[in-house]
Amino acid sequence: MNQNKKILAVIPARYSSTRFPGKVIAKIGSWPMIRYVYEAAMKSQYIDKIIIATEDERVREVVESFGGECLITSEEHKSGTDRVAEVANIYADYSIIINIQGDEPGNRARIN
Repeated sequence: MNQNKKILAVIPARYSSTRFPGKVIAKIGSWPMIRYVYEAAMKSQYIDKIIIATEDERVREVVESFGGECLITSEEHKSGTDRVAEVANIYADYSIIINIQGDEPGNRARIN
């Protein structure tokens, strides 16, 4: 891999889910779901920056409470990919953009 390429991971985290509003900030054990996703991404040695992209202030507040970086994006987006594209346009100096699903916490999110 080219050492000069900067990698941005974007985690789209929409609050307004039709089936489960607030799912990304719902607690699984002691953490909100989005934190498990964020912490897993933090373990990568290749990612230079992680941004959680949301349309809702409640998600932003939760993300910032655990030290994550969050960007409020348009409420008009139809998909997480649209949200990622908005962030990618803002961070145009990154050559690789990774879309990490905000509602897939993986096997670390076990309820104790």
